Amino acid sequence: MSWRPTPSEIGTFPLTFFRKELLVGSEQVGTLCIPVFSGHFTAREEYFADLLGNLLAVYIHKGNLLSIPKRDTIIEQLLRSLLDGIKHMSEMPRDIIGGFKKIFYVLVIKPYDVKDIKQPLYPMAQILAAALPTAYGIVFKDSIIILVNEDKEIKNLTEYLQPLLPIMSENNMVMGVSNLFFTLDQLYASAYKAQISAHIGMALHPDERIFLFSDYYIYYLLDIGMKNESTSCFCMPEFMRLAVYCEKNNSELLETLRMYLKCGRNKAQTAREMYRHVATIKYRITQIEEITGLDLDNDDNALKLMLSFKVLEYEKATMKAKPIFLGSPFGD
Repeated sequence: MSWRPTPSEIGTFPLTFFRKELLVGSEQVGTLCIPVFSGHFTAREEYFADLLGNLLAVYIHKGNLLSIPKRDTIIEQLLRSLLDGIKHMSEMPRDIIGGFKKIFYVLVIKPYDVKDIKQPLYPMAQILAAALPTAYGIVFKDSIIILVNEDKEIKNLTEYLQPLLPIMSENNMVMGVSNLFFTLDQLYASAYKAQISAHIGMALHPDERIFLFSDYYIYYLLDIGMKNESTSCFCMPEFMRLAVYCEKNNSELLETLRMYLKCGRNKAQTAREMYRHVATIKYRITQIEEITGLDLDNDDNALKLMLSFKVLEYEKATMKAKPIFLGSPFGD
């Protein structure tokens, strides 16, 4: 159980985790997670891992688990190694961490400006993590990283994270939130996505503080694609034709189309949102179809038009913001 790769072997092994639920009778008292650098366990290693898991379950059940400070120290070391990247993690021994649940999220909390921080980041990380039921907080460079660990998917992440808003607002901080993931070896990639969602979210919606990657992944894809291309390459030609028409004629057709798509192509709801008579909206939709030559009842056309709006929205926001650097999320 003390094997570690030689320097020449580091980076050549796919990294997975051996996971074993720790059971006492029918009660799950924790989870044993062991990094597996060779891609699999031998039968002998699985036997000893099972034996170790059974012993851990008994100790946990008896209340003899590591003291909380010691356990948090081990977890912090593991998180730092994971965030430093797989190459660093493959140099670690097979540390044993018990007690993790099935689903993870990672939060990246950062200031709009480092000068806005009114107190040291480390105690702030502990305060923020303590506000959530099952979370661990560490400081990583100029960001606070919080690992949230739950038994099941959080249905409303924005509501779940509301307890963190007061201290974030006081220190002018924002938060990027990853999608859920299931094993700790996904932590680095998930932290990257959380960082990207915070960066893009600040550019697009500067008055908000919580940015979910699930809401911003389209802009992330656009950022990758738009590095060396003009906006028009990513918008439907028919959309660009309508945009030019509206600019020349001072027309509301483009805004009408945007609202129509946002309202699920419901003319009555669009009319309510724009404070217009439904007959006006119907006439405008007919005009849009004539100018573009598109059938707006076609789902594929609607999707491409909505993506064209996303392209314009993203370009407008990022022209005022610093360019987004899509390297390592923490400036490595």
